[in-house]
Amino acid sequence: MRFILVLCIWIVIIGGVYTYTVNRDRHIPTTIRRIEAATLDTRNFSLEITPTFTLEKDPFALSLNEEESLVEVLVNGRSIQVNTEQSQAGQIMRVEHIAGLVEGANEIFIEASPPNSDSSSEYGLRLKVLEDTLPVAETTLWSNAGSLVSGSLHFDLTDTEDAHDN
Repeated sequence: MRFILVLCIWIVIIGGVYTYTVNRDRHIPTTIRRIEAATLDTRNFSLEITPTFTLEKDPFALSLNEEESLVEVLVNGRSIQVNTEQSQAGQIMRVEHIAGLVEGANEIFIEASPPNSDSSSEYGLRLKVLEDTLPVAETTLWSNAGSLVSGSLHFDLTDTEDAHDN
């Protein structure tokens, strides 16, 4: 009799957990509508990246191909290529004609690996978004000692004609 009682309790508990996990996401819609924001491809935006260190490959990263960049830059979730030939400390790496910027809120995420030899130092990356030659947004991202330099730059862009009408 005890065996049947234990079996019934297990069926109720496991059955309840199973029913919950099967039905918990039933009310969430399967398709997500995405509203496309107006792109600003007609305007000339560029990105300047100035590291306080010499860029190196992350020795702990999983590398699936040999041609991985020394720095990862995402503009609104889309990866862009950065020429890292001038990846010395204090040298400006410039990306011309940034694609993917939209009117309204934008985000640029960056991640770079500082030298692994001195893990007690803190390192930084200076990010600057320019429209033609005028700065739009800028920030400096700092690492904790021994970690990657990574972070996001959030900024808003408006249509210049709308801004002058007000």
